[in-house]
Amino acid sequence: MVTLSPFLSPLERLVYGGTERLLSRLTSLAIAVAPWEERALLALGYPGERVRLIPNGISPTPPSPGKRERMRESFGLSPEEKALGFVGRLDQQKDPLLALESFSHFAKEEPKSRLVVVGDGPLREAFLSRVQVLGLGERVLFLGAREGREVLPALDALLLTSAYEGMPYVALEALALGVPLVSAPTPGLGEWLREEGLALVPQRRDPKPLGEALLQLFSQEGISRRPAEERSEEGGRPICGEDGGRNSAGLSRPDPLSPILIICMEPNLGD
Repeated sequence: MVTLSPFLSPLERLVYGGTERLLSRLTSLAIAVAPWEERALLALGYPGERVRLIPNGISPTPPSPGKRERMRESFGLSPEEKALGFVGRLDQQKDPLLALESFSHFAKEEPKSRLVVVGDGPLREAFLSRVQVLGLGERVLFLGAREGREVLPALDALLLTSAYEGMPYVALEALALGVPLVSAPTPGLGEWLREEGLALVPQRRDPKPLGEALLQLFSQEGISRRPAEERSEEGGRPICGEDGGRNSAGLSRPDPLSPILIICMEPNLGD
């Protein structure tokens, strides 16, 4: 939905909002992939009986034995280095510059850490230029456009910095693999991740609190990268299904019986 973007000018919001309201009268069925998208559709005037919530979901595939070690070795990551990941388009919506600035705060306290960047887009040159300005040329591993899920096993944490989102597949794939999440307070998504106990989400969308959240993540004793299916065997519930379970850090959610709004289905390879 275009009107979810906070970057629209008043004129653009008027034009796009008017267009979406017109479409609401002509649409037989509108599908939302997240509860906050459903609320936005209803606010635009879509009749409730013509809006369906079908959350994004994935069909988790466990990595082959030793894949994490092999991938880290191929990327030049030593066993003791903390590998933080950013996976997404390098554009205004995904905000890779916020991820970089947040990592910069974290890296000052964690000298043995690297930022692994997967993606490409219009902010590529601005991103790479900022890497040099911050003196992080040796600390940022830029992989360019490639299949993000193939890189996730090598990561120790995933950083989500989108300005607006639906239900991103990369977050679900990371949770399924047991990769801990730190997220900006993205409207809808950030609140949901915080309430479900699935990520550390600071109150402010700013590099310093995000960097502090990363430090907090790694300061927790017993942080776990165990996949959801392993955690479910120990009394938790898998994240793929109609129920909730444990989060990516192995911490029990506040209410283990509340729905997690993730269903099993084939992932969208184009996301």
